[in-house]
Amino acid sequence: MWFGLFRSADGTVRHAAGRRAQVRVDPATLQPCPVSDAGRAELERIAQPAATGAA
Repeated sequence: MWFGLFRSADGTVRHAAGRRAQVRVDPATLQPCPVSDAGRAELERIAQPAATGAA
């Protein structure tokens, strides 16, 4: 997931950017492991920007 932070007041200049990765770790081995389909769906759902305004 990429995101931009600290944009200029008019939104034309991005002063900083970053990246975030979600890694699931197996508690027994402490190694990365696949995210379940249900877990991926939930992560995708909460990564969406909130809807604004009423129709």
